[in-house]
Amino acid sequence: MISVSTPTVQFVDIAQELSVSMATVRNWVKTGQLKAVSSQAVEASSYREFRKNAVGIYKLNKRANKTQTIDTNQLSLLRQASVDVLISATDELSVLYEQSLSNTVKNVKGIYYTPSPVVMDFFNRIPPDNITAQTTFCDPCCGTGNFLLGAVEAGIDPTNIAGFDTDEQAITIAKSRFFQKTGYLNPNIHCVDTLKPFLQKTVAHHQYDIVMTNPPWGKNPVKPYAALLPAKTLPDACILFTQLCLTVVKRNGIVGLLLPDAYFNIGSFKEIRQVLLTKKLLALVDYGRPFKGLQSRAEAIILQNTAYAAECLQASTHRVQCVWEQKITTRDQQSFLKNPEQIFNFHVSLEENLALQHILSKPYTTLKNKALWGMGIVTGNNNQYIAASQTTEHTLPIYSGVDIKPHGCIEFSHQFLNPQFEQFQQVAPVALYQAPQKIMYRFISDSLRLALDEQQRFFLNSVNFFILKEAFPIEASILVEYFNSKTLNWMFKSLFRTHKVLRKDLEQLPIFLNFLTDCSNFDEKALQDYLDITELPDGTFKCRDGISPSRYTEIIES
Repeated sequence: MISVSTPTVQFVDIAQELSVSMATVRNWVKTGQLKAVSSQAVEASSYREFRKNAVGIYKLNKRANKTQTIDTNQLSLLRQASVDVLISATDELSVLYEQSLSNTVKNVKGIYYTPSPVVMDFFNRIPPDNITAQTTFCDPCCGTGNFLLGAVEAGIDPTNIAGFDTDEQAITIAKSRFFQKTGYLNPNIHCVDTLKPFLQKTVAHHQYDIVMTNPPWGKNPVKPYAALLPAKTLPDACILFTQLCLTVVKRNGIVGLLLPDAYFNIGSFKEIRQVLLTKKLLALVDYGRPFKGLQSRAEAIILQNTAYAAECLQASTHRVQCVWEQKITTRDQQSFLKNPEQIFNFHVSLEENLALQHILSKPYTTLKNKALWGMGIVTGNNNQYIAASQTTEHTLPIYSGVDIKPHGCIEFSHQFLNPQFEQFQQVAPVALYQAPQKIMYRFISDSLRLALDEQQRFFLNSVNFFILKEAFPIEASILVEYFNSKTLNWMFKSLFRTHKVLRKDLEQLPIFLNFLTDCSNFDEKALQDYLDITELPDGTFKCRDGISPSRYTEIIES
């Protein structure tokens, strides 16, 4: 404890004693709770009074840096792992610990603890024959132990359950909760980085019958771990832990992973999806947005570590259970293989996917290598460079995503830009903005909203654009109507299911030259006739009833 016999106390000593940041100490000074005598010290008497009256467990948790996640004395007692203390530990301690983590810590470390109903749903999807008296279970990122307790509830012998995590406090809580529930002081719950032995290739292979986990989301691995990733793969911890789970599960064992929705549908995860498709998928489940403050949907993949090569897929009718917004459907596993970049679009029904595969079986081209692409402007300081009125003759109207309306309309801009391009953080070559024709599109959107610009407009980074190369055989105005159509929007949502319109996605959407080349005006009904599809009342599509059974067989087997 700091001695307060001296007249002053240094900021750094306060921060160290109370386990808070220097910024927090400065904030206490700013709010008058501590009386500063210099830029680095406070009066000792004011600190003595503050510590006595303000730094109780509750008040410190309210004011302190969130790295002080749980009462130090309580944690110290828990670490002793004495029987009396372990019996007194409750599940509320896990909730308290998670709540004490700031949103910043959660986002940086990718820490989002799995809700108990989601955990139990995982275990309910395991075939009953896979849980016996000898079944072994592991969670390599166990946090405070929700999956470990779920394994106990599912009937797995507590002595056959293992859990690992790099967070010492979380592991202490996990051990305590496990003991309280089972009376067994589990020596197989450790504070350890499970990726290190994986990196050193010393992990025991096929060690567990069931491996389930909710790995860190979006946490980029350090360079040694990144070397374990497939080529051209996003450096994401979710991929590493997927590989780890497939390494430590026994042959024919079960793997369950709770992952962000991007894992299932963006190109950066294509390689790991290809790996998963060599296994026997059991279920794909969407849980909506169960994590407060996080926009990503939480989705699960549950599989059996059984080799499931392409020839097996062709020879069988294995169906994957797909759960989306509490609706249960089934899909042929091979249907995901046929999607662009092997996207797991399991929100799409079997009938919709059949229509989608039928459409993609027709000849088409794409925008890939047929356009010049550019991004909207990032000024770095909108208050400095953007005004609500045209202040000088050089000030330019500046557009944003909300100005692009349905059906290709561009609303009059109510913002104006001071065009100091050399000072902006991000700007495409000015000549591209000034092209005679360019196609603008909203970037932050779950649907396609494009517009043709022939007035050399400038726009912010909520809008991106492309310019068709001269050899492209379709008029830009026709292409805008085509992409804005209900048909293409359904295809876009069926494949990519995202809240951002990415260049890579636009470059994969089919453009049917045989239909569009001779069009003087776009006709959506004629497009649907050409594609042999029918729109349903809910805005989805199915194959025309006139398609023969043999054609359906061709679609499935092609």
